[in-house]
Amino acid sequence: MSSSTEQVKGFDTEELINFLKGRNLHLNETHYNSLRHKEIAGSDFLNYTREELKGLGLAIGPTKRIEQLINELNTQSNEVEGLDTEGLINFLKERQNLHLNETHYNIFRHKEITGSDFLNYTKEEFEGFGLASGPAKRIEQLVNELNNQSYDNEKIMLKHGYGCVRGNKVPKNSIGES
Repeated sequence: MSSSTEQVKGFDTEELINFLKGRNLHLNETHYNSLRHKEIAGSDFLNYTREELKGLGLAIGPTKRIEQLINELNTQSNEVEGLDTEGLINFLKERQNLHLNETHYNIFRHKEITGSDFLNYTKEEFEGFGLASGPAKRIEQLVNELNNQSYDNEKIMLKHGYGCVRGNKVPKNSIGES
């Protein structure tokens, strides 16, 4: 069972540690104590870079494993973009905190909304499709979170010498810079 990025964002330090313990990252109490000492919550964790993880006193092995997990969690918006309608509905069904039902999913089917469409709609547009204000607002919040993650990923890639062209990492110097 995978935990979504939005769930991890809401974790306090102990919830984050429990999540990490269930991920087979081969971490020990020393690693978890570093997180406790720095009071790292889920929202902090998702923004950590390799350098910041090293700053916690983690060796290169745990640092790389945690960095890989962070990258996996933060790439969900890229995954959503490529989903067809049924794939998007399955993605939404995994997020029980949205409190959606078959009536809502049938609207997505009827309007043939795919992942790339989904990431561009607003609350008002979801309401125009027939969703009530509550579900429309919850969906809009998810869309904003996914789009912000994508933006944050691009900033990180640029910081580390990569640009982003249609979701592919390319060396920064191959992008026409002036």
